[in-house]
Amino acid sequence: MNYFMGGIMFLYKLFIFLTISFFCTINLLGITFQDLVLVNGFSKGFAITADRASTDGIMKNPAALGSLKRYMIKSSYSSFFNNQYQTYLLGAGFNLNGYRVGINMPMRQISSIDQTVEQQGRGVSIGAFKDSNMAVQFSLGKLFLDDNVSVGSTLGYYTHEIGVKKSNGIGLDVGVLGSYLGNNFGVSIQRVGNLTMDWGTYKETIPMTLNLGFSRTLFESLTILSDVSLQKSITSQINLGVTWSIKSLCDVNIGYRDLSGLKRLSLGLDVHLSTMTIQYAFSQHPDLGAIQKVGVTLNSF
Repeated sequence: MNYFMGGIMFLYKLFIFLTISFFCTINLLGITFQDLVLVNGFSKGFAITADRASTDGIMKNPAALGSLKRYMIKSSYSSFFNNQYQTYLLGAGFNLNGYRVGINMPMRQISSIDQTVEQQGRGVSIGAFKDSNMAVQFSLGKLFLDDNVSVGSTLGYYTHEIGVKKSNGIGLDVGVLGSYLGNNFGVSIQRVGNLTMDWGTYKETIPMTLNLGFSRTLFESLTILSDVSLQKSITSQINLGVTWSIKSLCDVNIGYRDLSGLKRLSLGLDVHLSTMTIQYAFSQHPDLGAIQKVGVTLNSF
């Protein structure tokens, strides 16, 4: 018991340290393309900082890699805005001598959007606009204190291409996820020290983000999730999610992304078939229209 309580105190002190050190250099939230490549995490409103039930949480908190028991292979795809906005995700993970190792390759692509100029009172096409993001992320995690605490980190290589212009940068995410008396608490920092994207002629700085999350399972079938993301010079983002597990057959997810800003409601369904999970998510984006997403995860527990 003393060993367990010592671990809880360590987690508490680490939480305070991360929070204080963060606010010494930064203020409040950024939005990346990465939640759009997810299916399960998307349907939960991206409230996944303290989600111990899905490896989608790795995208926001590397410590979620602790939910991986043996191996995992996942993929997802979505296409919307008349097929001109597409997202892809390939991921894999495995257990190696007590360490959890993972790799994610998310991608977002906008293509085939005509660029026009006015000539003699009418629009003339001058080409197609393209905008794409891609990342390769390597994650490492480990469980401690009878699997009640997990820590993780992700090293990512990011690229952004707009037309003929290209940029790249390297970012580091760190996180911790712990359980106490049925409550799950998550803390993560994405892009530690800021992410610098080099465009050749200039450099773009993407500020780091602090995520604080909470989740709890009620009545053995209903899980509530919430988190807040804080980033410099941007209003804090609060996300909410709910998962209803129907025995071991399927999970119904409802999420609400950014209570004070985007206000995106999402719905999802995960169907479990032995070692395979088929995922579906739906939302209505104010600018992009209806978003439908599908994914498949192969896992072994």
